[in-house]
Amino acid sequence: HNPMMDAEGRVWLTTQIRRQWAEDTPAWCKQDAVIIEKSHHRQLGYYDPKAKRWQLLDTCYGTHHLQFDADGVLWTSGDDFVIGGFDPRKFDPAKPESEGAAQRHSEVRIDSDGDGKVDQSIVGFHYGVIPNPKDRSVWSAVPPGISSAPGTPGWLLRYDPATDRHEAFSPPAPGTGPRGVDVDTQGRVWTALAGSGQLAMFDRAKCKQTWGTGAQCAEGWTTWEVPGPRVAALADAGPVASADMFYYLWVDQFDTLGLGRDTVIVNGTNSDALIAFQPATGNVFVSDEAGP
Repeated sequence: HNPMMDAEGRVWLTTQIRRQWAEDTPAWCKQDAVIIEKSHHRQLGYYDPKAKRWQLLDTCYGTHHLQFDADGVLWTSGDDFVIGGFDPRKFDPAKPESEGAAQRHSEVRIDSDGDGKVDQSIVGFHYGVIPNPKDRSVWSAVPPGISSAPGTPGWLLRYDPATDRHEAFSPPAPGTGPRGVDVDTQGRVWTALAGSGQLAMFDRAKCKQTWGTGAQCAEGWTTWEVPGPRVAALADAGPVASADMFYYLWVDQFDTLGLGRDTVIVNGTNSDALIAFQPATGNVFVSDEAGP
């Protein structure tokens, strides 16, 4: 799933390499009760085109999407309880013991009441992941309904590797269902709200309060209604009338498409479209198999 190339030209991916049974969990993971009790079915691997060889890597945590940060550390989504990272610089294929030393994970626990102590776990499948080059934090998206608490709008989760601290932010109503997640050159986090059919941007710099269970920073969110198919019976319901489902999104930080830096591309699943949004101008472009 989600192949990604590193600076040496190796192609990384998430893949199953063992059974999803606790007894198959590698020895270096078994000191963490959260890991040993919640074994996952997908780990890591990479293909080295120079050596023409595959390397399979066992991980303590589940994987799904993967992204490199500026230091070359590979961060992964795909776990319900922790966020995981793998540092290829610490791994040597000739030394099997380095496989455990190259990885790290952190259980998602937040400070819910502002006393400076973590006191509440956030449980839910991390669907997307992106490192933020502005402050070296790592963000992931947890949609509602995928093993997360029912009735919640879902979360954007922020992890600071330097302090090993987590924060959780939920979109304000009617927004629900953050899924794909990416970051722009200003450090703002973008997400596709698959549940409410909106595009959303979260700017943590606007937060008056960052601790809490999710609803503490409504001022950090900006949402846009995205053009596309509508549910006629819900015509007066605003953005929740969207009949589209935004599976993922990415931010074109480098103007690869020629539409401007930081253009946001949303996957319109039910519209069978790629929807481009220019934050600087507010212009929206929709394209599908029939042309623009």
